[in-house]
Amino acid sequence: MQISKHSKVRKMEALVMVGLILVISGVVLIILGNSGAKDSKIGFGGVIGPFVVGFGNDPQLIKIAIIVSVIMVILFVLFYLRAI
Repeated sequence: MQISKHSKVRKMEALVMVGLILVISGVVLIILGNSGAKDSKIGFGGVIGPFVVGFGNDPQLIKIAIIVSVIMVILFVLFYLRAI
């Protein structure tokens, strides 16, 4: 049984929406969880296009976030090349 191209696109769109909802809800929960703390440290890393970025209020956490993001990009490229 073959799955139509239209069906695959709909599933991909649904997965992207679920991913975005999870990321946004996670950021909101982190912000709400740290809103009462005075000495909270936050670090966030990610990839925007070909650029690895990091945000936060603690230099050590930003470095860790950027390192993890770079590792994730490397793994993504390796898995992509392996699939070709």
